[in-house]
Amino acid sequence: MAKKKSGAARKPSEQSDSPAPPLHDPIEKSARLHIWQIQAVRDVLLVAAIVGIFWTGYMLRAVTVPLLVALMLAYLFEPIIARLSLYPKMNRLRSVIALLGTVGMTVAIILAIVIPLIVSQSIQFKP
Repeated sequence: MAKKKSGAARKPSEQSDSPAPPLHDPIEKSARLHIWQIQAVRDVLLVAAIVGIFWTGYMLRAVTVPLLVALMLAYLFEPIIARLSLYPKMNRLRSVIALLGTVGMTVAIILAIVIPLIVSQSIQFKP
């Protein structure tokens, strides 16, 4: 076994393991800080990142809005398509075609009912 050296046997020149004395000068303290340790800098960078994310989303709205709508529709229709494709004569392609046809016909029927109502009411409207 190795013997441990006692603290009393050390020479004064070997006692350099002690922590550095505390800094009293504020300039010297701030020089040793990392940039993320300064609260004001951290807050400004966080706000700038949030504003940058929203600005980027606003600038890419022509791409992101249709993409988000497509993802939402895929998420909503996937269980229906998976359920329809369980039938023996319905593969995935036929399930998608049937679902698109049903949704298309539903939209067409709703428009066929609503558009004449809107036209007749707008003709009766007098400013």
